[in-house]
Amino acid sequence: MNNKGFSLVEIMLTIGILALLTGIAVVSYTEYGSSSDEATTKQNLDTLRRTIEMSEATTRRACKSGPVDKLKSLHFAGDCKDPWGNTYYVNSNKKVIYSFGPDRTDNNGDGDDVYIEYHGIEGNPVMDPPRDLVAKGSPESITLTWAPPARQNNLESYKIEKRLDGKTEWKALTTEPLPASEILSWIDTSDNKSMVYYRVIAVYSIGGESKPSQIAGWVPVYK
Repeated sequence: MNNKGFSLVEIMLTIGILALLTGIAVVSYTEYGSSSDEATTKQNLDTLRRTIEMSEATTRRACKSGPVDKLKSLHFAGDCKDPWGNTYYVNSNKKVIYSFGPDRTDNNGDGDDVYIEYHGIEGNPVMDPPRDLVAKGSPESITLTWAPPARQNNLESYKIEKRLDGKTEWKALTTEPLPASEILSWIDTSDNKSMVYYRVIAVYSIGGESKPSQIAGWVPVYK
């Protein structure tokens, strides 16, 4: 009966092969995990890209730079954190959204950061309010006049609001926009037997509504 066992060389050789196979398996698993994390990150970034582009197209306002969870205007309901635990970041100057990557260090979209570009509008549009609003006339017919905003690029129309005292809510006086290229005055023929306040708002094709003009008050004169 042959009871010959394994020699020391055979045992060492077997251990070496097992160590080599284990090392290959660990490297493969690590690379797979890294690849999987990067794929998940790019998928989340693409969702963010579409959210930002839709937001800018709707509001006509450029997205600000900063961590995604702090940009409330985006209304992003997805996962704001990458697989490594850091919040996704927007760089509006470079027009990129990125993850800090495996090293969890902000490299501003460079280094091992995982990033994706987005197409956005250029900067924030300038929207000035109308100027020099004046209200004059009689209780039956009050005429409003005003000057156009200082900067008129993309100016589209005006809307007029009024209220009867300093506490009630502002209500729209016009049901349709007043074309900016044609109108710098308006006549209110509604029943105005008491003090009334007016304000005019400029509406831009890019950016939306401006801040209201200064308030113009009208006080009836009783004879």
